Amino acid sequence: MPPPSFVLTTNKILSLARSGLIASARRLFDEMPERDTISWNAMLTAYCNSNLPDKTLSLFSSMISSSAAKPDHFTLTAALSAASDARELRTGTQLHSFSLRSGFNSLPVTNSIVDMYGKCSCPCDAERVFESMEERNVVSWCCLIHGFAYSGILEKAHQLFDEMPRVMNACAEIDRPCFGETIHSLVVKIGWIDAVEFQGLLGTGKERRL
Repeated sequence: MPPPSFVLTTNKILSLARSGLIASARRLFDEMPERDTISWNAMLTAYCNSNLPDKTLSLFSSMISSSAAKPDHFTLTAALSAASDARELRTGTQLHSFSLRSGFNSLPVTNSIVDMYGKCSCPCDAERVFESMEERNVVSWCCLIHGFAYSGILEKAHQLFDEMPRVMNACAEIDRPCFGETIHSLVVKIGWIDAVEFQGLLGTGKERRL
């Protein structure tokens, strides 16, 4: 169990970051005489949530090369998220290999790997990871669908979207908007909202939920 000083400092790092004081959070992190995995994860999360993928990846590299603290699933998820946002395929592939060597195969990690390949315009690699997953949730499906749609492979995205309701009830699985609305937001984000096929498919998804 980490000492109280670790917990207090880590909470303060997160609080500063949430307030937009990311430089102050990093300064406090650097002043820590010792850092455990939770402390590193707090700073990595702070950078991730502040949309600073380059700093996230740099900090992750420092943790691996110079820290006694061992990365965990949270560490790897933060690094993969940064690789996705920066469209760093080479780094993302290295992180994927690292996850395999280290046995990090939790659902959040594998979802992050699928997301990374999709955002790096490698949807087929994303699908290979998706197919190898023993467990999937609505996030898994959304990441894969987004990957194919992002790369302009609409027919495959349509096919996956059509399969998704048959394998899980996304609306009941998580406490968030229904999966059709989730996919709709992804379609809007990547600029395919005018595609007639997608408009019709979204309508079909709504009908299935009624």
